[in-house]
Amino acid sequence: MQRKWWFTTVMAVVATLALAGVVPPAGAASAARARHVSAARVSPVTRASRLTTGSQAGNPFCARLGKQYEASSAAQAFCFGPQLQKGTHVPPAITEGPSGVQNADAASPSEDVTPVGVSAQGQSEVSIAAAGPYVVESWNDATGFLTTCPAAMSKEELSGVGFSANGGKSFTDLGGLPNANCHKLTYEGDPSVAAYQVGGQTYFYISGLYLPNRGLGQTHIALDACKVVGSGSSATLSCGQPIIAASSSQ
Repeated sequence: MQRKWWFTTVMAVVATLALAGVVPPAGAASAARARHVSAARVSPVTRASRLTTGSQAGNPFCARLGKQYEASSAAQAFCFGPQLQKGTHVPPAITEGPSGVQNADAASPSEDVTPVGVSAQGQSEVSIAAAGPYVVESWNDATGFLTTCPAAMSKEELSGVGFSANGGKSFTDLGGLPNANCHKLTYEGDPSVAAYQVGGQTYFYISGLYLPNRGLGQTHIALDACKVVGSGSSATLSCGQPIIAASSSQ
């Protein structure tokens, strides 16, 4: 049973993330996306000093991105850096359903601040999993673009994590995925979360792109294995270090 679950999870991780989220080739990029990529190459936002964009490093994948194929927003950021948006878009208020369940933010604006006080409130591409009262959510977190390694709460990582011990009524923003190797490799988002319960214990496996800081070289999908510690509403989530689940052939 455990072997079958591991095979299913790893295959789901590989199929979902596919190292860079690549979608159909040659001619698939729309004109709007092509303009977006072109603009990114001209004026990318400056990243933290430890990171070099894939385009700057001459990464062949980045050189073809937007011309021969498309990829996820995390892969775009790896290749061209984060994108500036003109103006501020405020989404409409969410109307809660008849069940009375309220929407809860997993990401806290007070956490989305770098150690030097710069606010970077940008999250996207959310993945979520639940087991009993425990819920884990992960997302692309822009704070990592402006934070150097190492940082408190692993804020230099671009994969943010939130944990709930009360069925999603409220969350604790845990910062980024733990990564002691952040001076060489960084979690670059595109997360996928899976839950697993066995022997009275609850585990969450959070995977994502795990890419070289210099923008060139072998790329990976890694996962952190996390365990729920304690019980009830006082339970916490403890995550380990990256485990490489798949690597590119380059």
